[in-house]
Amino acid sequence: MGTFYFAIVYIPDYVKDISDGKLSAARECLASDIQEICFITKLELVDVEALIKPREIKLGFKYPYTAQDLLLEVQDRFVSNKFIPLDKR
Repeated sequence: MGTFYFAIVYIPDYVKDISDGKLSAARECLASDIQEICFITKLELVDVEALIKPREIKLGFKYPYTAQDLLLEVQDRFVSNKFIPLDKR
């Protein structure tokens, strides 16, 4: 009975934590890649969507955020990065 309870209560949380960790890592990686590309050249929404697709295939699940959400996160990172001169932010 104890094993059954453990399987029902703790395993789903463990699986959810793993998938949340994968999502967080994917989001961080995508945001840093896009920030680096944006700093060097101009990037459009279609390009961001093209960067998300391979990451979805690699991770095996659909990325839950839109390309626009990701660009807003990158924009926030640029604004809060104190090492980039103001005119380049």
